[in-house]
Amino acid sequence: GARMARALVRTFPERIEQIIFISPPTKQFNHFLNFTVGTRFGLFMFNRFLEKNKRLEWWVNMLYRFRILNRSVKIFTSKFISKPERLQKVYNTWLSQRRLRTNYKTFAKLVDQHGVVVILIAGKNDTITPPHQTIRFIKKLKKRRLFIIPKKHELQTPETKIIFRKLFKI
Repeated sequence: GARMARALVRTFPERIEQIIFISPPTKQFNHFLNFTVGTRFGLFMFNRFLEKNKRLEWWVNMLYRFRILNRSVKIFTSKFISKPERLQKVYNTWLSQRRLRTNYKTFAKLVDQHGVVVILIAGKNDTITPPHQTIRFIKKLKKRRLFIIPKKHELQTPETKIIFRKLFKI
């Protein structure tokens, strides 16, 4: 969602008043995503994991065991591994968006130049997409609003509903 939203802002910034990011991916995640669907090896491995999701489950467990992945990422990933159709949907989405890359300095200049309000809603305790990098980026913008909720990554919560009511005066 965040990649697509940034692409829309880049395409016609004069038509956009505000953009809302909810737990957007971090730079590290974007590097992982770019490797996964932007290289032949990454695509090969992802396709292999789609064919044999038990292999992916083994890799996730190994990465967790060696403390490369934290517990939250392991649990979150397991939700996709256990349902091949969900994993296929992730693959299709990532593949279709692989060329939607963002130069954040250019993006910041663009939103500032066009007066686009950038709104960030993030979970304070989110270990899947930790908000600290995104907060640093957002704070550099001229027009911004930050909403940090004392939650983890899943933000379909009453607190988020309250924020949307404030934003849209519902």
